[in-house]
Amino acid sequence: SSSSSSSSSSSTSPQPPPQRQSLRNSEGLRAEFDRADTIFNAVNEKCGKMEAEMASIYEQAAGKLKTGDDVAARALLQSRAELGEVLKKTLQLRADAESVREGRLRQLGGPDALASLPAAAAKLDPFASDLAALRSAADAKRLRLKSEVAELYASAEAAVQAGDEAAARKLLASWKDAKSKLDGKA
Repeated sequence: SSSSSSSSSSSTSPQPPPQRQSLRNSEGLRAEFDRADTIFNAVNEKCGKMEAEMASIYEQAAGKLKTGDDVAARALLQSRAELGEVLKKTLQLRADAESVREGRLRQLGGPDALASLPAAAAKLDPFASDLAALRSAADAKRLRLKSEVAELYASAEAAVQAGDEAAARKLLASWKDAKSKLDGKA
């Protein structure tokens, strides 16, 4: 009997439930688009910064080579290579976010359907800045560790050259610990 009452009620007012469902789907797609757009924009900005940082590191390494500081140049070039690997992953994330963003945009009906998105984007903006701050802190920590690894290795080499094997061993142990942290193994 409940199925006959639901079918009779749906025949008297067939439009509201599908419209509400359509509105919910549209709101969900808009929210997904906003998230993908926010991620895309943040990642795109990060890619630009990483590319600039890589260029800067290369210039620093070239300067170290000119002054004869091969150890520091090698450490900087290693840092640049590691940053390049992170950049590759970041570029893939940007492509993925762009793909999601474009897919949601097509599902919503194109750019004209996004007229109401600024309000939703404003709601997400605090989260994007929090995410950017977390990423920035993680990047700063990674750069400090890279610097520490390079300094410890250079100090260990200097200790070996000075004939202080005990200090060299201690520095190499510290270097190994810092390198493990940097590689995410500690």
